[in-house]
Amino acid sequence: MNNPESSSAINKKTVSWAFYDVANSAFATSVMAGFFPILFKNYWSSGMDPSWTTARLALAHSIASIIIAGLAPVLGRLSDQLTNKKKWLAICASMGSVMTGALAFIQSGQWVWAVICFILAAIGFSAGNVFYDALLPHICTRKQLNQISSLGYALGYLGGGALFSIHVFMVMSPSSFGLASQAIAIKTCFITVAIWWGLFSIPLMVFTKERTLKPPKKASEKGTLIASIVTIFKSKRIGYFLLAYWLYIDGVHTVIRMAIDYGLSIGFQTHDLIIALCLIQWIGLPATLLFGKIATHFRTINGIFLGLSVYIIITIWGTFMSTKWEFYGIAILIGCAQGGIQALSRSYFASLIPQGKEGEWFGVYNMIGRYAVIFGPLLVGSVALCSRSLGYTAMMSARISIISILIFFISGAACLYASQNSRSKPPH
Repeated sequence: MNNPESSSAINKKTVSWAFYDVANSAFATSVMAGFFPILFKNYWSSGMDPSWTTARLALAHSIASIIIAGLAPVLGRLSDQLTNKKKWLAICASMGSVMTGALAFIQSGQWVWAVICFILAAIGFSAGNVFYDALLPHICTRKQLNQISSLGYALGYLGGGALFSIHVFMVMSPSSFGLASQAIAIKTCFITVAIWWGLFSIPLMVFTKERTLKPPKKASEKGTLIASIVTIFKSKRIGYFLLAYWLYIDGVHTVIRMAIDYGLSIGFQTHDLIIALCLIQWIGLPATLLFGKIATHFRTINGIFLGLSVYIIITIWGTFMSTKWEFYGIAILIGCAQGGIQALSRSYFASLIPQGKEGEWFGVYNMIGRYAVIFGPLLVGSVALCSRSLGYTAMMSARISIISILIFFISGAACLYASQNSRSKPPH
């Protein structure tokens, strides 16, 4: 009998669940953070002012985030009511992988079509995470949340890093793979991501089972999104935490989505940026597991504070860097903190959720995360355009836009501190 209360944290069920991180991390790494910004700037938007391509890329991320922010809580409540999170996850993963593959067929200059396909793929990626995250309390005990959440992110770095490393060789030497150009190599990467996403989704679909959890008495009553949010925010501790999460995860995701565009804007070569992304992936694997151990021994919240401190250093250093070696150093720091802060945020919030409310609460959690991602890219794009209009060079405009991200990490840390000084208990 596989009782999660008595079995080991690392078993077929938890590893199969974590393998979905392997599946969708290929999109996050090779497409979202890696090659989509490169192809968008150099192929689909070739000949445009760098500040305008930055603004359009930021707008694409923001539009996707607005749509997901509206869908996430609705999907979360639906998954709780119908107890079929895996089915909805499969639908979202299928849409994301198909739209990723479609990027390979968009021609030079067709940036509008590139944005449309990317937005649909990003919706599949983010909507799928609502159901994926909501399955976490079904597969382990509360004491195991940090370990299993960190395992997912760590395996994501392993899988995403392995495929991305292959993609790096493919893009840097297209002829070695029988490909005519770098643009064709990147398009081939999109196709392999689509296949990878589908293939590594299979273990979760086959081996991960949803538990039938007895919901609280009020869970059977019909409610609204507003009612769910009001219930969750009755606790000042949770309210301050979600506000903190909204702020600092905005900074984290903005760094992920805009780093390549920033590097290109200040004059780095494509291969330097690709090498930096490889560093992030391979350092992220052990670093995320280490964050899980830190949280176990020194409290989850302290692990999150550690990650925020690293990101503040990253933002300040990144604003003034001038050499590729500094970019590599920043990549190492990102690799150390990126997976850890996301994994611990997920596990900390999961520890607060009443039984039977996983989908609903994670729907609100992901809604907040999606709304966060709207403002970071928009801020970066707006600051870049405004500073350009004031006469600054494209390089200086890019630097000014990056330092603006600092506000998210500092204010997020302040709200996180406030959440720990609140005496209120979680609602049930």
